[in-house]
Amino acid sequence: MNAGRAGSTFVGRRHERAAVAAAVEAALSGTGSTLLITGEAGIGKTTLAQDAAAVARAAGARVLEGRCIPADGVPFDGIVGALAALSQRDLGAVPAPLWPDLWAVTPALVQHPGAPIPAAGQGRVNEAVASLLSGAAAERGLVLIVEDAHWAPGSTIAMLQHLSNRLSSARVAIVVTVRHPDYSRPGSAGPLIEDWSRSPYVVRLDLGGLGAEDTSALVRGSTGAEPSDDALATLLKRTGGNPLYIRELLAAANGSRAAGGIPVGLRELFERTLEGLEPGAITLLRVAAAAGASASARLVVEVTAASPDSVELAVRQAVAAGVLVGGGSDRLEFRHALLAETVLATAPEQDLRDIHAGIAVAMGLDRTLARTDMVAEMAIHWVEAGEASPAFEWSVRAAREAQQRRAPGAALAHLEHAVAALPDVDDVGRRAGVPAHAVLIEAAWAAELSGRNRAAVEFARQAATEARGAGEDPGPAVLELAEFLLRSTGEIVAAREVAEEALALIPDEPTPERIRALLASGWHWDLEPRRVRGLAAEAMALADAMGAPPLMAQARVQLGGAMVTLGEIDEGAALAREGRAIARDAGMSVPALTAHIPLAAMLIRAGRAAETLQIAREGLEMLRTGGETLFAPVFRAYELAGLFALGRWTEAADVATESSGDGVYGGLLPALSTRLSALQGDARAAADAADALLAVAADVGPAAAAPLAWASWVAGDADGAAAAVAPVLARAELCPPGVVNECVAAALLASRDARPDGGPGSDGGLVDALVEPEPGMVEARLWRAVARALDAERARPDPALWREALAVIDETDGWVHARVLALAGLARSAGPGDVADAAIEEAWKAAAALGSPALTDHVRAAAAQSESGVALGDEAAAVADLLTPRELEVLHLVAEGLTSRQAARRLAISEKTVSVHVSNTLRKLGVQSRTEAALLAQREGLIR
Repeated sequence: MNAGRAGSTFVGRRHERAAVAAAVEAALSGTGSTLLITGEAGIGKTTLAQDAAAVARAAGARVLEGRCIPADGVPFDGIVGALAALSQRDLGAVPAPLWPDLWAVTPALVQHPGAPIPAAGQGRVNEAVASLLSGAAAERGLVLIVEDAHWAPGSTIAMLQHLSNRLSSARVAIVVTVRHPDYSRPGSAGPLIEDWSRSPYVVRLDLGGLGAEDTSALVRGSTGAEPSDDALATLLKRTGGNPLYIRELLAAANGSRAAGGIPVGLRELFERTLEGLEPGAITLLRVAAAAGASASARLVVEVTAASPDSVELAVRQAVAAGVLVGGGSDRLEFRHALLAETVLATAPEQDLRDIHAGIAVAMGLDRTLARTDMVAEMAIHWVEAGEASPAFEWSVRAAREAQQRRAPGAALAHLEHAVAALPDVDDVGRRAGVPAHAVLIEAAWAAELSGRNRAAVEFARQAATEARGAGEDPGPAVLELAEFLLRSTGEIVAAREVAEEALALIPDEPTPERIRALLASGWHWDLEPRRVRGLAAEAMALADAMGAPPLMAQARVQLGGAMVTLGEIDEGAALAREGRAIARDAGMSVPALTAHIPLAAMLIRAGRAAETLQIAREGLEMLRTGGETLFAPVFRAYELAGLFALGRWTEAADVATESSGDGVYGGLLPALSTRLSALQGDARAAADAADALLAVAADVGPAAAAPLAWASWVAGDADGAAAAVAPVLARAELCPPGVVNECVAAALLASRDARPDGGPGSDGGLVDALVEPEPGMVEARLWRAVARALDAERARPDPALWREALAVIDETDGWVHARVLALAGLARSAGPGDVADAAIEEAWKAAAALGSPALTDHVRAAAAQSESGVALGDEAAAVADLLTPRELEVLHLVAEGLTSRQAARRLAISEKTVSVHVSNTLRKLGVQSRTEAALLAQREGLIR
């Protein structure tokens, strides 16, 4: 639809057209660009995209075009269609190791690798396509156009995001059109698109309606007459300046179509247009609309059993009525997507079901009738036809192919259809090749890989129930449920019970299932280390005998975790590293990453913050070289945890600002950010992080309690601290000892400061919840010691208890904030004298270095109580000390005059993140504008 054109003359969009031309020309010169063109239906997005194609062709560049269709479950929809124009010669730039990954998007060019594709994330597919496009563009440049991305699956948006970053220095322009997305639609790409649009590599053109001048020009071009002022005002009011609506109204007024109620009734106008067509043309349009974009005329012949001549006549009639675009090709193109939607919306439901069934039958006989993905399209059409058994069979097939193509979101969409059809399927085993419970497990895996952990657990529960009632051995399905529950952090009790059931059901024989059952039953190495030690050792022996690398790796990690907890820290960590190496050497990226995560967890709990930081950064590097992006949030979380414990809080603040994530591990980041922001005195950031934390609290579980308690202490809210820790203390036996003991310490601290003299409501019973941890749980031991010393202050302060706490802290390589608290406590309990003075002096230096108002205030109060004579500085912190390293970088760029978008591109972070850094910098410096900040920085010598 050439919205915005009057006759052959382009109307309006001068600035937008110039931006498109400039971006394409820059890209063809070697500065890659991405244009995201958004707006309502009919506003002119396609016109601008075609302008980009025209500029590229005029410059001799290649143009690849793809379009997404309104159907779930087509992996990389829009991308596959665009890449179909490439040839074998273009594959030369792709590194050989990535060829198997290219099959996912170019099945016509690259044969299926035959062997199972390695279980890696979509990152390798994205990188393969980036190499393909970079090579294809090297000689004369290339423009990739993907239209209607509001219908795109998550796999397409993730690939576009990767390409816009990766090809920022290539001769490639990416142009994407998006109708304003509907966030309420299940599976909507809207949130993903909005997040992507903030990238510094994306230029967003948000199209509004035409103004009076351009609308008048459009009227003149269409009618040959100048509209009156009243007519122009009425037209603008009724259409909002939308070129499509204007053209439809003008066409109706000229008598080529009957008028309808516009703009609310634009659909009625389209319906009246359709009413004037012959029945044969209506049937043709329904088949074309049901088939999706660019339906084949041959498909219409097959579905309707009409003669080619009658189909050709119907096509002519639809073109003459302005419903289809003429062109003489075999492909039937609707003039606008809204017309196709109107055709479907006005068709009787049973007629549409019959049409979808007819399309599926025709494609089954001739797969060349499919648009791009025969298997996925067959599944979609059988689902729309309402035929349960074939819908189930093809949905399962499509899901398995999508999984091979690293598109778990598409696989999940198909499997949800398959599961919905299950009750009415007439031979599940024959159609799927596996029993019903196995299909449900496939759905659980697809859900987990898509980040929908609750859905994964629910599918696994259904699988276990199905297996128990099917008269078959339920052990494998129950084992799968146990593993899904264990990976979902919110259901500890249920996970334990199901794991024990699985261990009882799986025969005591040397099989992979037996090893997995042993590992599932011994999952919580931090809660039951002695039991886990025996189970993991047995599992390791069996796995080694079988030579099963994933199980060999997991067994070593769990046994290593138990050993670390029991005090064999170096030996246990070494064993866990050995497990990670086994998975990595076997080429299994996901098992290597899942071995990496508990290694970071066990080291932070053992008081090894520097090693934790190293492990986290190694994990992030593994992700950058092609790992599973689902794990990015957890490695960022452990990076933040290591920096926080080491007292490197300004660096930690940058990690907190620039990190985000969802899924099973996503809650760790807001939990740590809440604690950090509160102790740094940033109430607003702490509140924002706490809101994010509470939004996922059901998944975070116990990890939410301690950060919220610290935030309450900083706010002087003892009741809030008690409420935050209450859920953990009520089920302390199911929570990690470090969490329980830190919760008690934080709540006692809040209570002591609010009610220093004890008395009613002073929560003296909190200390009863303390857990005696194993020797290797150094963090848990130090918080237990701090809590015991705090509790003693209520009756008779005991310096010895604070010295015990300091001795445990000495076993760590960090926990600076805990040391400040312990030194302040020692000063309070020791009373006036050299001991108190020395403790206050050390505590003050540490608290000031951390830049924590809460801790410096705490030390001041302790100095007053101990009558210390140590001079505590009260001068303002230097400007350089107020800002994090990243904030200083941003300040330099602001002073250079760069915009947020330019700074984002320079730093390779999002524009939104730059804006957060700028806001934080202005607030810390106490200024109102970027100019004031730059002047202050110059005066302080931070910039030149």
